[in-house]
Amino acid sequence: ASSSDLGAMLRQSLSRSAALVRQRGWKGEAQYIPPTIMSPYQGGPIYQWLRASIIKGRRDIYREPSRWLHWNWESTRHAFYGVPPLNLEPSKNSWRYFIETSYYGGLQDKVWEGIYFYWVTYPIVALMCLFVYKGLHFNDKFNFMAKWRTED
Repeated sequence: ASSSDLGAMLRQSLSRSAALVRQRGWKGEAQYIPPTIMSPYQGGPIYQWLRASIIKGRRDIYREPSRWLHWNWESTRHAFYGVPPLNLEPSKNSWRYFIETSYYGGLQDKVWEGIYFYWVTYPIVALMCLFVYKGLHFNDKFNFMAKWRTED
């Protein structure tokens, strides 16, 4: 028997079995199960497993460390823990304008807010005023009427 005769016999037997499956079906439904003899890819299952594993390993060398950094070392995720995410619909984000955001940080956040608002602000403003005064004094800006002053 030649190879063309074997191919013809194989096709004929597969079409018969497909027709039988199509006739009998499952619970009276007409269904077609395509005949599968072997994998359409080259090589056997071990070759395919090795190939897939090597490709996945090569990808994961670059993917997994970046994912570890993203999930474990991203400081914004830790800083905004417990803060609800923003929505694309603006009306659902309106709650943000009616709350005091320092309550998210807890007690320590409120303490630092009080320190900066009530203790640190006034010395900083006083220091800025001192710098302006010293700059004017250093550049002799308080003596601008000296040429009109008379010696009495």
